[in-house]
Amino acid sequence: MVGAIYETLGQRSQRFRVCTQRSDKDFGSHSNRTRAEPKGPFICYLLYSGTTNRTYVGVTNSLEKRLRKHNGLITGGAKATRSGRPWSIALSVEGFQRYDDVLRFEWMWKHMRPRRWSLKGRAWNLARLLRLERWTKSAPKACSFPLTLAFWESALISTIVNELDLRTLPPYINTHRAAHVRDSPQGAEESSVSHNESQFK
Repeated sequence: MVGAIYETLGQRSQRFRVCTQRSDKDFGSHSNRTRAEPKGPFICYLLYSGTTNRTYVGVTNSLEKRLRKHNGLITGGAKATRSGRPWSIALSVEGFQRYDDVLRFEWMWKHMRPRRWSLKGRAWNLARLLRLERWTKSAPKACSFPLTLAFWESALISTIVNELDLRTLPPYINTHRAAHVRDSPQGAEESSVSHNESQFK
């Protein structure tokens, strides 16, 4: 009986260690990094396929270069974006200074349940995420991050804005329209990450 109890406790302890390791890996914890942390500031972005209804959420510190990778213009990019090209930026969330923080935000955006992969679904989950007190249990309070939402595709803005309900976003969230908004996915690789001063709120 005692042996069975110790065996059960050992199994639970092992599962806890595995879970912790996965969590550290997911959020980019210092304890499991083998490469130097990239330099900020960082951006969490939402891509939209020009040939399918697929979307993709990622993190970068150079949005223009990352988009070129996703569209196959230079080497790199995620396997998930090798099909569905051209990809264009639908939305970017900016203002992250630490790599850990943007990874937590990205992880929760991708894993919020129910998981939704469409543009409307991603925007709906983002709206829920932006209203959380903390993005994850170990994350600092969300109000300590003055984030900016930048809208890129003119054809997609209305869909995203309707799901976000900008009037009810927390006061520390700013919204801008990207200075180089495109009317179609073509030319996605030539986008700039600068913004104008027009407010959506």
